[in-house]
Parts: sequence; structure tokens; C-alpha cells
Amino acid sequence: MARVFRFRLETVQRLRKEERDRRRRAVAEAAQAVRSVQQRIDDANERLRASVEHMSELRRSQRIDVHRLRLEQYHRGHLQRQVLLAGEALRDRQVELDARRAELAEATMRLRVVEKLRQRQWDRHRAAVSRDEQTATDEIAAQQYLRRSKQRGEV
Repeated sequence: MARVFRFRLETVQRLRKEERDRRRRAVAEAAQAVRSVQQRIDDANERLRASVEHMSELRRSQRIDVHRLRLEQYHRGHLQRQVLLAGEALRDRQVELDARRAELAEATMRLRVVEKLRQRQWDRHRAAVSRDEQTATDEIAAQQYLRRSKQRGEV
């Protein structure tokens, strides 16, 4: 009768897979946060570029409106502060993303250890089953040889 393969650490393997999957989701969320902040920076930079162009147009006009120029300068200063603050937030999110990636790498490594152990045990199991099958085949062949030898001797 063939042996049944049992991996006693199946529960550990399942738990480590779940942990790795949680870490993957955390990395995806952190990456989304980085993309979100980066999008805010890109939007603010685009508005800043548009403000600079608008200010250039105001300066080129025949009639200079000092009040409008000051408003544009304040607006540009506000946008620059937004870019700086978003840059700080981006650095924070990037640090968080790096930490999440390190945690994912650790969880993946821990899972690989269990999977490697499972593979080794599976290979040993297959070798043992193969040996058992070879022993059974050898036994059958030996019995057939003895039976044929007896039949030849009797005939």
C-alpha cells in the first residue's frame, strides 16, 4: 500500500501565505499613497507653470494691473508651499513604502523556507515510495522466477 504524504507544517505554510498576502496589500496601499501624493505634486506644478505663464502675460499687457500681479504672486507662493509640503509628504510615504516592501520581503522569505522544507519532504517521500515500489516489484519478479523454475523442474 502506497504511503500518504503528510506535511505537518501545512498550517504554518497557510498562515505564512496569508501573512505574505497581507504584506502585499500593504505594499500596494503604500504605493497608491505615493502615487496619490506624486499626482498632487504634478498637479500643483502644472498650476504653478500656468500661473507663471499668466503672470508673464500680465506683465506683457499694455496696462499693468498691480493688484492682479500681487494676487498671482500670492497664488504662486501658495502653490510653491503646496509643492514643498507635498514633497515632504512624498518622502514620508516613500519611507513607509520602503518599510512595507522590507516587511514583504521578510514574509516572502519566511514562506519560502517552509515551501523549501515541504519540497524536501515531498522529494524524500517520493524516493521512499519509489524504493517501496521497487522492493515490491523485485519481490514479485523473484516469486515469478521461483515459480517458473519449479515448473521447469517438474515438467
